[in-house]
Amino acid sequence: MFPNSHPLAPAPDFRRYLIWEIGILPIAVLLIVGLTLSWVGYDEYQQAQESEYRLLEAHARNADVQVTEALNKIGNLLNQIAKERLNPLSPQSRAFAAVLDQHLKEIPELSTLLVTDAAGRIRAATDAAIVGQDVSREPYFAAQLDRGPPKLFMSRPDKRLLGITAVTFTLPVVGADRQFLGIAGVTIGFKFFPEILQAINPDDSASMSVIFNRDGDLLLRRENPEKFFGNNIAKVSTIFQEHFSSGMHVTRHIGPSAHNGKTRLFLVLDVGDTGLGLILSRELDEVLATWYRNIVVYILIFLFAAVVVIFLAVIAARRKREILASKEELVAAKHQAEEANLAKSKFLAAASHDLRQPIHAQGLFLNVLSRTELTAQQREVLANAMTASKASSSMLNALLDFSRIEAGVIEPKLQPFRLQPLLNKLEREFEMQADTKGIAYRSRETDLVVHSDPILVELILRNLVANAIRYTDHGGLLVVCRKRGDQAVLEVWDTGLGIAPENHQEIFREFHQLGNPERDQRKGLGLGLAIANGLALTLGQCLTLCSVLHRGSVFRLILPISTAALPTTQPAGDYLSARLLNLRVLVIDDDELVRTGMLYLLRGWGCVCEVAESIEAALALARLHPPDLVISDYRLREQRSGLKAISALRALLGDTLPALLITGDTAPDRLQEALASGIPVLHKPVSPGELSQGLLMVLKNP
Repeated sequence: MFPNSHPLAPAPDFRRYLIWEIGILPIAVLLIVGLTLSWVGYDEYQQAQESEYRLLEAHARNADVQVTEALNKIGNLLNQIAKERLNPLSPQSRAFAAVLDQHLKEIPELSTLLVTDAAGRIRAATDAAIVGQDVSREPYFAAQLDRGPPKLFMSRPDKRLLGITAVTFTLPVVGADRQFLGIAGVTIGFKFFPEILQAINPDDSASMSVIFNRDGDLLLRRENPEKFFGNNIAKVSTIFQEHFSSGMHVTRHIGPSAHNGKTRLFLVLDVGDTGLGLILSRELDEVLATWYRNIVVYILIFLFAAVVVIFLAVIAARRKREILASKEELVAAKHQAEEANLAKSKFLAAASHDLRQPIHAQGLFLNVLSRTELTAQQREVLANAMTASKASSSMLNALLDFSRIEAGVIEPKLQPFRLQPLLNKLEREFEMQADTKGIAYRSRETDLVVHSDPILVELILRNLVANAIRYTDHGGLLVVCRKRGDQAVLEVWDTGLGIAPENHQEIFREFHQLGNPERDQRKGLGLGLAIANGLALTLGQCLTLCSVLHRGSVFRLILPISTAALPTTQPAGDYLSARLLNLRVLVIDDDELVRTGMLYLLRGWGCVCEVAESIEAALALARLHPPDLVISDYRLREQRSGLKAISALRALLGDTLPALLITGDTAPDRLQEALASGIPVLHKPVSPGELSQGLLMVLKNP
């Protein structure tokens, strides 16, 4: 029988039913498979091009080194002639011949050495036929008349000197008083550049190579180098034009080849500051040869998947008819789960970045106000305001702790530490709350040293103690630590409401509260036990519960006992005060209230503080007054982040610039990104005490 049909109702169209059960669903699956294979194919296409470009860049860098070394050899040769200042009044053919022979092994294409006088007349040369010629109008002579620092000049390809296809290199010859005495020059045959590239041993990845100067004159084209030597590509090559218009050292291009019209990958590189450029390229079809084969494989995979999916769809259609009776129950369960998840998401959204900003600023202003002269009544009002602010901060921090656990960004920092100082701290902190409710708070002395994360253990105990006080109206609570073998068992006892056995697992779920149907905010958000349990799991431990209804409960956390030596600690107060005095701090935040609060607070601590609302404003202030430390909000305007702001400032002032991030985000991806940056992070609302500790951490470890 068809689903949702009735024995007396007309049967639905069987063909339409088959189209839905066997047609649409398989098409959706195949669409996903097809899109996945398409994405993989596109990614491989991009990777093939990127890999080829990287290979071309490796060849280009090798060619860069070879060309630069060869030009350095020529420069050294001309420097030798210029330094020796061979007598320009009488030919020194033997001396020139000796210099020429000395360098022919390194530069086989050396053709002619020459020296001119200041008027441009050749006074000495290895070829007597050119002695006496006037070259004062030649570019290679005129280029050395600017009286600037001696610099190697390379002429455009030329066939007029000795009838040789060559390039002329020159350096000025100057006297001790910087007087221009003429030039020293050398001509290099066209085979010079092919000989350079031959040492690179390029494979098919660089199937076409071109060397050119900034005027576009070809010095080498691998195919028929003598024919193309001296040809100009400035007006005919779009690759040449695009490269120089970009102003970049290395550029990538894809376009048709002028040789055969086939599409090629081109890499263009400027060779140092020599004025030369290098083009390497390869046909795109050769680059994508493997990719083409993979595409055929992906098509076969898709066809095979189509057969399998259709076959499974037919079987699934038959199986579906067998389980349709439970469909309504499954739909209801799914709907309930979606509603619960939606309720949680809405609740978390209420504690978003926009809510944390004013509460964070409020805490800063209240702290600044507390250090001013106030009347007794004003101080009482201020104390109430600070209590309300701390309550709001506590609720938001509970949400943040839960978000950090869900995001998986909490990493335990295990170390040996004594439990007793922690128990004393919690007793001092919560004793007044217990006294206010008329219940007793007790903790027993212990000398045990455990190996765990002291901060996470404190958070767990803090939530357990707060929960015990919240749900205990008579009697009291007891915090003890017992030794069992090589383990320490932390226990929090209370004489509160107790928990029924059926609720022992439920109380560890987020936002779940017993005995608070009206959602009284004084009883928290229902996250304390969820946070404590999540932190215990992060430590690799399990939080257990024993409880009797109407008599009380005991929560237990087991920790390993440590045998290692305790780390030494130093008091930080005096160190922080000394470091903050006259410290120049730059604060970046797009919220005006936060900027103003931070300005007052930091200046009250003795800092020299400046504030900025954007990256550009921060950079402008940093150029005028480089800061000693940067405090930046994580989320800035225009979808920019504090990570980008700190990176820009470090690029300007150096990578060692100390920095601190402050964020109001609770989204898991944002928390993970902030943690991955390696920059210390504080979470809004930040109390002045937390801020001072954060500054101390950054100053000790910039």
